Amino acid sequence: MRFSSTITNVLFILSALVSSALIAQDTNVSPYSRFGIGDLDPGNFVSNFGMGGTGVGIVDPLHVNPLNPAGLSFLSQPTFEVGLKGEWGTITSATESVDRNLARLNHFAVGFPMDKGRMGAALGLAPLSTIGYTSFSNTYIPELDITQRSEYIGSGGLNRIFLNIARNFTLAADTSKYNQNTRLALGGGLNFEFGSLSTERNSIFPNSNGFVNTKIKDATTFSDVNFQFSTLVRHYLDKKVSEEDSRFTIFNIGATYDLGTALNGNRSQEAYSYVENASGFESARDSINVFSDQKGKLNLPATIAIGASVDFYFRPSEAKSSHKFSVAADYRMADWGSTTEVFDAERGFPDLGKLAMLHTGISYQPDVSLNTSRRVSSFSMATYRLGYRTGNTHLAIDNQVLTETGMSFGLSLPVLAGGINRTNSQLDLGVEYSSRGSTDNGLLEENFWRVMVGFSFHPYTRFDRWFQRRKYD
Repeated sequence: MRFSSTITNVLFILSALVSSALIAQDTNVSPYSRFGIGDLDPGNFVSNFGMGGTGVGIVDPLHVNPLNPAGLSFLSQPTFEVGLKGEWGTITSATESVDRNLARLNHFAVGFPMDKGRMGAALGLAPLSTIGYTSFSNTYIPELDITQRSEYIGSGGLNRIFLNIARNFTLAADTSKYNQNTRLALGGGLNFEFGSLSTERNSIFPNSNGFVNTKIKDATTFSDVNFQFSTLVRHYLDKKVSEEDSRFTIFNIGATYDLGTALNGNRSQEAYSYVENASGFESARDSINVFSDQKGKLNLPATIAIGASVDFYFRPSEAKSSHKFSVAADYRMADWGSTTEVFDAERGFPDLGKLAMLHTGISYQPDVSLNTSRRVSSFSMATYRLGYRTGNTHLAIDNQVLTETGMSFGLSLPVLAGGINRTNSQLDLGVEYSSRGSTDNGLLEENFWRVMVGFSFHPYTRFDRWFQRRKYD
């Protein structure tokens, strides 16, 4: 049957993407990724990213919503999503600035509606955090008339494989024939979080005879499961009462609770002295300390998010189809200052604090019809998004809370065949300009352009149907 061969192909694609995601490493993320588990990823997919990172209170029947698993119960069609992310920007101190850029595979997911539109599920992979920095300092020692160079290098990060499932229930039935029921959705997620964090510290004495250099390498792997619970209520503030009535309003409100988790860790360390020749080749002298398979825990905090949105449907007198305008807002919080790790001893992370971020966004869709036989342009059926976010990050370096702001724009373009929207597959784009930190008190200011490009495939119509049984085997 075609169904089984399709499943094989999908699994092959997933395996290839997982392999590439695990092999690829970001080496120049941010100096701030030195703290804690690194730079936190907000968990956005492209459609959320372009709308200021909102999603906890949004219902989207054509996209997997990683920010609220309960929204999966409103999926209208099977969907496969993949997204790429790039960053270009400048890191500035009080005396100098450097450019930074990177690109990577950001996420992929497969979502399925079930039980006649009352249930939904999704499986995917997304980053949780990323580490990538190289910093150094030079210290002159006048008593010895030598200069000591200290280098700090870090790489790695944590990833999340998620399996989410949701179901919605009728809270209040609509007496008309338009199925405008008030619905309550409940969702849950099983997350497998894993990854590796590597650090390297070098103490180097360039051009100083009689002194040997020292290098300390730490490598730690983490893995464990985590759970997430969510809810979403969808209520019609005013309802459609006839076929000609195109004006109605829907209010959505949701919440998620991501349980804190204790990741199992395995750490190894290698410390040794060495000398370096004129070509830069290292020659080890003495092993100072070596150990492996040290067991431990990394305790991560819980995260709470609440969100709401309002969808306005209307049709101007001259329009042939309904328009949709939406506004949304999310608020997320987590006490990262409570993060601890326990290996040979328990230690905290004094440079982490309380994350509190507000996300807002709007979207506009000039044509909400999914499939049509009339010729249209991609831009007339596109979804346009704007967003803004601001708040405190999870960093509190020397008790100085780092703030971050970002403005974004997003666009989802349908894939047309001969000018006709025969399929619901889309090209998703998102652009954000963000600023984090400041140059006050010896800190750094980061200003970046971030771009996300994604594809959402919907194997539902006869033009791109994936899951279709053959009549004959």
